[in-house]
Amino acid sequence: LGKNGNTKRIRTKRRLRKSAILNALRENGPMSYSEIAVHTGFSLPIISRLANDLENEGFVDITPADYSTGGRPPVIVELKPRAKFFLGVDMGRTCTRFVLLDLTQSLVDERESHILLVRHDRGILQRLGEEIEALLRETQIAREQLLGVGVAIPGLVDSESGRSESYMNFGEETVAEILEDIVKVPVRVENDARAMALGEKWFGLAKQKRDVLCLNIGYGVGLGIIARGRVYYGASSFAGEFGHIIVEEDGKLCQCGKRGCLETVASGTAIGLAAREALANQALSKMAELVDAPEHIRSETVAKAALQGDQLAIEILERAGTYLGKGLAILINLFNPELIILNGKATMAGDYFLGPIRTAALKFSLPHIARNVQIVLSELGSKAGAIGAATLIKRDIFETSHIDLRPYV
Repeated sequence: LGKNGNTKRIRTKRRLRKSAILNALRENGPMSYSEIAVHTGFSLPIISRLANDLENEGFVDITPADYSTGGRPPVIVELKPRAKFFLGVDMGRTCTRFVLLDLTQSLVDERESHILLVRHDRGILQRLGEEIEALLRETQIAREQLLGVGVAIPGLVDSESGRSESYMNFGEETVAEILEDIVKVPVRVENDARAMALGEKWFGLAKQKRDVLCLNIGYGVGLGIIARGRVYYGASSFAGEFGHIIVEEDGKLCQCGKRGCLETVASGTAIGLAAREALANQALSKMAELVDAPEHIRSETVAKAALQGDQLAIEILERAGTYLGKGLAILINLFNPELIILNGKATMAGDYFLGPIRTAALKFSLPHIARNVQIVLSELGSKAGAIGAATLIKRDIFETSHIDLRPYV
């Protein structure tokens, strides 16, 4: 390996061992050295040395136990919840959401901003940095307490390099690199649907599940895939562009340049547009009463009207839901998931939207494959993407489940 290679391996071993200890504390609460040894397989001297390092770094407290089994009482290692923080940012086309989590994954702060994602405007990242500064100032969190920022962006995103192909593509410089220069902490970038899947995996209904599809029905139709307990990326990190399967020959022109994509008939954008077009043709509906101008009708307007029994709103959601269900039938046949989680403002309509989706998905998929799949609405709601983005940083600190730790014991 050479001197440099050996030094790198030692650093990697130390970091992974620390991550394993932190994860054990996160999952089990305060623990003695002996208890940590049971969960990690590390020797007591190694645990003692690494725990002291983690205490010096501000991650944990080490205190004598208030009990003794005879002789010297054991010491207890405990995470310091508010010593370090993770920030998740979900950049959307209608607003940007921020979620701040502490070391125990408790929600410290959440907020929305009117920063709107446009194609390739470098100034957006500067504004984002200013919002992050304001958040730290208002929550009285020092910059060195922030372990990093995870950012969710729609479209084609290479999470390994931190590059966004669809939005904020600045040539050689990646979004992650530019934002790191601004905020002076590590930055990770992810596609918004995969960030949603991460949020569901760590905090939502996908906990304890291994094969899950997470559908983000918003401006477009995004898909996050959890396969065998891990988010699936594909060969080029672009897996999940479900919204661009063709469902209507010679249909409406999609933003991708093709015609008849699923998102032209079943996205939140398509649902809002269908409502506005119907009202422009003199259709009767309560939707016009819910907004100050017809052009302000969005998918959430349709959902609210449906819950009030509005027939037009219900029909619009039924049509979109049927298209989504047919698309999901294909995914059910391909992936054989145990759970499908739906998110997006149109899901506020509950069964008015979920019902047609379930019916079509079951009707057009193979019965033996679809028999045990559950199709449900997210409990995380609009926070799912930002929470998932925060886990990009949290994962770097805690997660070792994907690594064979035996060489490092």
